[in-house]
Amino acid sequence: MISCVIERTALVTIAGGLLAMVMLAMSGCTMTGKQCKQADWWAIGYEDGIWGYPPKRFNDHVRTCTHARVEADATNWVRGHTNGLAIYCTPVGGLVNG
Repeated sequence: MISCVIERTALVTIAGGLLAMVMLAMSGCTMTGKQCKQADWWAIGYEDGIWGYPPKRFNDHVRTCTHARVEADATNWVRGHTNGLAIYCTPVGGLVNG
């Protein structure tokens, strides 16, 4: 009986580790090709800004959207990102995000 519990615990631990590795590997993926085609670049920039992503985040979007044959709109992304950073870079944003 104890052996079965240990084996199940080991399987759960291994599965959890694999899930964590997959999520880590996917963390560089910013968008899907479908999202690129339907993108509101101001809104994407705004969301990146309120989460505190640096401007290089746009390059990740460009890389993803280039594969989908969609041109990313840098002007609108920067406008949205600037507005988002205005919220992120506040005392409340610092308190929430550390």
